[in-house]
Amino acid sequence: MNQENLALKPSGYIDKRIIKEDYRNFDIVARYWKATYRGCIWRNQSRVHEIHGDSIDEVVVNLKKHINNLILEKSKQRGNQIPNVTEIEIALLAIKPLLSQEQLLMISAHAGEPDRRMTLDELSQASQYNWPMLAMINYVDISRRLCDEIGYLPSDVQDPIDYRSLLISHEQDTQGIEYWVLDSKIADFISQW
Repeated sequence: MNQENLALKPSGYIDKRIIKEDYRNFDIVARYWKATYRGCIWRNQSRVHEIHGDSIDEVVVNLKKHINNLILEKSKQRGNQIPNVTEIEIALLAIKPLLSQEQLLMISAHAGEPDRRMTLDELSQASQYNWPMLAMINYVDISRRLCDEIGYLPSDVQDPIDYRSLLISHEQDTQGIEYWVLDSKIADFISQW
């Protein structure tokens, strides 16, 4: 806890917040428990790591650092190569329980299209989003989850659009309409869900 926060808190102050967060495909839980601030990282209902600290905020920051390091290590082990279809399929199965109903509707509708091509408006309608940009945002979220699961760091992580290339490409027809095209092998796999 930094000195400014200490000055604002009375002596003996206990932060009673309970923090629960989905972070990069892991669950973080942090709270004050048994006279100390504790945090745990969970994955598929199994405890991965536990941390103690001087404040709940410090614990959360350190939990996230630990997860970041796990993903970075996985990336280093696999040489941060662009994932192949098999890696993506395995990762899709792992993240499927983490996806929202709308995300599942969107990606399933996309996989069900005969030519695997949909506009943002069509993706938005399929997923019941009321704004086409939400379809794009959610495709980025799905792709980011895949990257974290696989341990792949796209070349430009500052540009969230770069994550989408893991699953889709873009095409424009002669009338200038932009289509999102889902990889056919991945679409076939998703269609079997």
